Amino acid sequence: MLHLRVYLSAFLSCAIMIGFSACRKRPLTPEEILQNGTWIIHNVNDLQPRYGSSQSIKNAYMLFDPNGTFTGQVGTEVSTGKWSLNAEKTHIHLIGDTIYANGLTFNDSLEFNFPNERTLVIKNKGYHMEFRK
Repeated sequence: MLHLRVYLSAFLSCAIMIGFSACRKRPLTPEEILQNGTWIIHNVNDLQPRYGSSQSIKNAYMLFDPNGTFTGQVGTEVSTGKWSLNAEKTHIHLIGDTIYANGLTFNDSLEFNFPNERTLVIKNKGYHMEFRK
């Protein structure tokens, strides 16, 4: 009888531990992290000299929709377009809808990472653009 109690106790302990581990939240995918909220530029002081005094990036943001479209704003200019990630989830491909005076649109694949789920860093031409939620 004593052995039965020990085995039952051990079984219940294992069952409870398995139950708790099964309830753990799975990690979010990079797509889910991008789509979860509005990304607001954080390192304004580092980046503002690149944009000059005519275009403030103080309230710049990026918003990534699940349907593969994005909206972003730098200064007073709102941009839209399409986004996707490469297979390795190391680069974000952005294709803008806006056609500029030179006849070109923004079309680039940029390296990115998430130091944590609330911080997005996009590398562009040697600059690190840090966005936070």
